[in-house]
Amino acid sequence: MSVQHTGKLLIAEKDSAICDTLVEYFRQVGYEVWGVKVRSEIVAQALDKGCGVIILDYHLSAGEHPEILDQLIRADASACVILITSYPLIELVIDAYRRGASDVVPKPLDLFEMSEVVERAFKQHELKKVYGYVRRNLDRVKQLMEEELRERPVGSHA
Repeated sequence: MSVQHTGKLLIAEKDSAICDTLVEYFRQVGYEVWGVKVRSEIVAQALDKGCGVIILDYHLSAGEHPEILDQLIRADASACVILITSYPLIELVIDAYRRGASDVVPKPLDLFEMSEVVERAFKQHELKKVYGYVRRNLDRVKQLMEEELRERPVGSHA
């Protein structure tokens, strides 16, 4: 019996065969998944679909458009971006992690390895969402406590 996964996944890959294979594979294991092959549609599709994990081809985020990785992370701090590349040079990998990529996977891709990477990314996405929720609420509690202290008369212990 196979395990069914849930979550929204965007695959941004310029190579149609790779994109279509990944979309079909991840759809079969239970993810809601969309493929994008055009650079100009990546950020809009990720936001429109509410994708928690994005598999991003390095060549779609390189060259004249290295900001795509940055835009994806800025648009949704809880999103996890997995960069895939044919040329996993150490400088590229370090730069990707510094800019916020969750993982970097070299091509050719192994579907079982990708499945594990995506599953870890969805767990990380959920943790980021919880952290964001806790942080927002702690900030609100701190604000309320500060207001309470300002309104309390000096010397009052109540």
